[in-house]
Amino acid sequence: MNEIKVHQLKRTSWHRDENTLKSHILPRIGHYRLNQLTPEIIQTQLLQNLKDSGYSYSTVHKAYVFLNAALKHAQIQNRIKTNPCDEVIAPKKKLFKKGEVRFLNYDSLVAVSGKNKETMLFIQYAEEILDWLSSTYKEKEAFIRDALETKVNHIFEQMYHGHRRVSIDQRYQVTLLTTIEDKEVAAGESEGSNRVKSFAFIAGLVALAKEKLIANAGEEGFNLSSEPYPLVMDAPFSNADETHTANISKVLPEIAEQVIMFVMQKDWRYAEPVMASRVGKQYTLKKQSETHTILE
Repeated sequence: MNEIKVHQLKRTSWHRDENTLKSHILPRIGHYRLNQLTPEIIQTQLLQNLKDSGYSYSTVHKAYVFLNAALKHAQIQNRIKTNPCDEVIAPKKKLFKKGEVRFLNYDSLVAVSGKNKETMLFIQYAEEILDWLSSTYKEKEAFIRDALETKVNHIFEQMYHGHRRVSIDQRYQVTLLTTIEDKEVAAGESEGSNRVKSFAFIAGLVALAKEKLIANAGEEGFNLSSEPYPLVMDAPFSNADETHTANISKVLPEIAEQVIMFVMQKDWRYAEPVMASRVGKQYTLKKQSETHTILE
């Protein structure tokens, strides 16, 4: 064990693996010599025994990973010809029960002290809490992503003068879809449509965040409905045509109470007829040199 792990792990990981060896592996198959271990022994007397004793997937998987690494090292050192773990079926998470605390069966453990039993029980509870947090997070994350996609499409429809839909995948990659013969496929994206898509995504994030913050504040007794939620944008109309520019200009004031934009004069002439009445302050950046610009 020292030769395999001591130079690779932090102290906490070292002690965790040491516990896996002493508490789970040695009591079950420690009486076998290296050349006596077979895939069947590892499968039934270690992995299946741990599962039947009520241990979580995480505990069983750690035992499998550790033993596999140890036997690979032994094979490299020519202590065994083959690694029996190569023919072992690795633990599968879906085969482990969820939703209830699995109290451990310690009858099969050898010379385990009362303190170790208490520690292992605490670990078991921690693993169950982790499983619950992970599943809850995934459910909430999926709900938020669906809500964001709905919000983004609502904004996109107000700005885009075509028939496309925005799709947001699990990695929050944003794609435009179009329908061909009743089937949605990825649509080709021009500079203009890509600009509108990106703006809709950003505006959707701002709008959804505002809704969530106000809702949470309301539960705590705070009124944040009048708080400004500024949006700062650089060249929002770049590569957008006249129609898209006008549509974006209409949507902007509905998304945020305060919008700060950096706009080139050629783009502003299309947005000005729609936004001029809402502009509170307007400044001009006059470039004097590569290192000097005047604000007027």
